[in-house]
Amino acid sequence: MSATFTVLIQGARVGVESVTLARTGGGWLITGSGELYPPFDLVTRRFELTYGPDWQPQRLAIEGSYKGDLLALSTSFGLTQATSDVLQGGQRGSVTQTITPRTVVLPNNFLGAYAGLAPRLPELQAGGSLPVYIAPEGEYRATVLRVTPRRIITPNGPVDIREYDLRIDLPADPVPVQVWIDGDAHLARVVLQANGMVAVRDDLSSVLSRVEKIRVEGDADVFIPANGFNLAATVTTPAAPATGPAPREAPAVVLVGGAGPQDRDHMAYGVPVFGQIARALSQAGYFVVRYDRRGTGQSGGRVENADIDAYAGDVTQIVRWLRDRKDVDDDRIAVLGYGEG
Repeated sequence: MSATFTVLIQGARVGVESVTLARTGGGWLITGSGELYPPFDLVTRRFELTYGPDWQPQRLAIEGSYKGDLLALSTSFGLTQATSDVLQGGQRGSVTQTITPRTVVLPNNFLGAYAGLAPRLPELQAGGSLPVYIAPEGEYRATVLRVTPRRIITPNGPVDIREYDLRIDLPADPVPVQVWIDGDAHLARVVLQANGMVAVRDDLSSVLSRVEKIRVEGDADVFIPANGFNLAATVTTPAAPATGPAPREAPAVVLVGGAGPQDRDHMAYGVPVFGQIARALSQAGYFVVRYDRRGTGQSGGRVENADIDAYAGDVTQIVRWLRDRKDVDDDRIAVLGYGEG
């Protein structure tokens, strides 16, 4: 696996990190480089972490700079011992600590190291745990709180994801960490909730990628031309009737969200409201459209000067698009909204 991760804080891009995980004759090798911009001001020129074939750590080497000063960390591992030599801010130090065999090595702020955690997660269920060594601080336990399946829709097709919510049990204050892995157990995303840092693999961070919150039978993703941009939408075709043939033209409903950056499923307290409404309406024989409001999700368009007439114009474009479809009854198109919708 070779990938580039974009690093974000509260949605703002603060850095980039390139990571490679490779199988070698002697085990596993993780290499990488990257940069976190000020106020972090951390440059990684060399990151190299080796594991044995059974994921026993062997050696960690980091070279770079922190706030302009040289930074170097070298850790060698025995079966139950780790010895680290550190150079930071002109100061040198060395420490030897006891570790558990097959511990996962996770130095602070080097997110590429999580590429070595990702292949270990499929062996764990909720409640399971494994040791993690935060070099050069010491070893702690990481416990799996929950595992959630997700699907990411990308321009290259859907990607099935498993989301692992973890808790690293530091003595002073447990640290929540969220890790996404794909179907090959490769790292897809890391969220360090303590400082709001997120690292997302570039193939999943495209503006045309989105988390699929609900999938209804008959769903298809489309882009509907609007005024100089496209509205991203999901159309749900009517379910087949229990008896008799399906009508050639079905009545249609457009679901319109309220004010704010609403996406097509309109999540409320973890419930995809519009997705569930689309399912019910399609089962009742309707063709349903739910869409990302302009400037939200996969939809284009700007929101800075958009007023209610502009948003109404977007809905009008959807209705016109429906009237051009041969499977929709253009005399029976309804718009269903609430609030500003």
